[in-house]
Amino acid sequence: MSEEPIILIEGLSVRYGALEAVRELSLTVRRGEVFGLLGPNGAGKSSILSCVEGLRRPSAGRVLVGGHDLAQRPQAAKAWSCSPPSAASTRARASCSPASPPA
Repeated sequence: MSEEPIILIEGLSVRYGALEAVRELSLTVRRGEVFGLLGPNGAGKSSILSCVEGLRRPSAGRVLVGGHDLAQRPQAAKAWSCSPPSAASTRARASCSPASPPA
C-alpha cells in the first residue's frame, strides 16, 4: 500500500521517572486496517494511546495522526476522528477522516 498512514509511530518511548513504560515502539496503521494493543497490566497500552490521543507527550519518538505530527501541529492532528464500523455493515471497516468543525 502506498497510501499515507492514518497513525504513524516512530521510536516512541514513555517514561514515568525511572520507570520505562514503553521503549522505542514503531508501528503504522493504514486506512481500513484494524489494530489492537494487547498485553498484561502495566505493559504500556494506555501510555501509547495517551500519546496517540495527544494527552501525553512522549519521552522520545514521534506520533503522526493523519499525517500531522502531534508535537508540532497538535490541533491539526487532533482534528482527525475515527469511528468504529457500523454493526449493520456487511463489510466492517473503521472510518477515519478529518473531523467536521462544530456547528
